[in-house]
Amino acid sequence: MSKEKGLTVISTLKRARDLFPDQVVVSEGRKIRYEELYKDVERISNSFQKLGVKKGDVIGVAEWNTVRFVELLYAAAMTGA
Repeated sequence: MSKEKGLTVISTLKRARDLFPDQVVVSEGRKIRYEELYKDVERISNSFQKLGVKKGDVIGVAEWNTVRFVELLYAAAMTGA
């Protein structure tokens, strides 16, 4: 797979991006492909880090079951929060 240790939420997202970049994964409200989802998650994770969020921090998410919710959950995991 990769140099990452074990199976993680982010390693599964990376693998899906690599194997199925054009596959639509979430279509509630808007369609998004794995490739786009991964890029958005990276962008949000970088924003979290710029705001000072670091590994072990807690992030609260108040959102409907939307693409944004999925992005925020993955971004929190990518940040280590």
